Amino acid sequence: MSGEKGRDSIAPAFSPLHAIKDKFIATLFGCAVGDAVGFAFQWRYPRRGVSKAVLEEFEYESPYGYPPGQFTDDTQMTLAIAEAIVGDGDVAGEGIAREFVRLWKEGVVDRGMSCDDAVQALMRGVDWMHSGTKPGRAGNGTAMRASPIGLWDYDDIGKLVRDSEIQSIITHADKRCAVGAILVAAAVAYNIKNDAPGGAEFPGLLLPLCNREGGADYARYLDIMGELLEMPEADAVRTIARAGQERTFDRSYITPFVVPTVLISIYAFLKNPDDFLEALAVVYRARGDIDTTGAITGAISGSRVGAAGIPEHLSRPIAGHDRVVGLAGQLFKLNAGDSH
Repeated sequence: MSGEKGRDSIAPAFSPLHAIKDKFIATLFGCAVGDAVGFAFQWRYPRRGVSKAVLEEFEYESPYGYPPGQFTDDTQMTLAIAEAIVGDGDVAGEGIAREFVRLWKEGVVDRGMSCDDAVQALMRGVDWMHSGTKPGRAGNGTAMRASPIGLWDYDDIGKLVRDSEIQSIITHADKRCAVGAILVAAAVAYNIKNDAPGGAEFPGLLLPLCNREGGADYARYLDIMGELLEMPEADAVRTIARAGQERTFDRSYITPFVVPTVLISIYAFLKNPDDFLEALAVVYRARGDIDTTGAITGAISGSRVGAAGIPEHLSRPIAGHDRVVGLAGQLFKLNAGDSH
């Protein structure tokens, strides 16, 4: 797919190119850190005790025999999309599908069921436009890997929407999954282009993107995000946890369902727009699928705070550190060359 850059911009302001490159790097590192720390906390630590102070002292261990700093399929698929964009010079469904298959053959960590079913279909020869799981399976696999689309299309919201739909349909046909991916990518894009915190206007920028099939559940909660931010955190988490499943779910943790996953990540960022660790602490305390909410929140927060805002004791030991830096640099260079 191709689009004319600069049309339908998400916001009019531009950051200097050096600052944008830094945010590209921080977005991918934020995803990896939020994922890797969440991977450790998800099973080994009491979630309700997670705080910024705990994260400031955190040291990576070797979860399940993996090396310290290992992230999961959330970041692996994120980097696969970045690899595909760099390889193809644009977002192409065939290229992303190719990278997903390569990842599965090389080894994927803690894979999600829907993504696994879809990639297995790809490996059997199913076309990428028909490999996704059927509507009704609305997991968070598309949203967790959406940040490279926000980086690639940060100055063209129309293309961002189209490219988000492309990367989503490969594994999930449910329209709620596409909207979740669009919202995450758009949040990253907004932060890449703007230095001011999102604040009260941030949900308003995302709301129009919900005016499509699958967007109604998101819109209801984005519309009251200001009220949620004023509530005690536990009450806000309890409310968001039920988003889109109000009649069937009465717990206070975040399931792998895409709607509450995306909403809690946006909430955590807006609660702490300039504090990476505080934002992560919110989603870790929310419990549930915290490697995924950590990955999404980390990517959105990283796109705002830049590399300096991500503590080095968390970013430096990340598995594949140099690959993350290199991919972010390649993605930025290709984007800055205006080749798409």
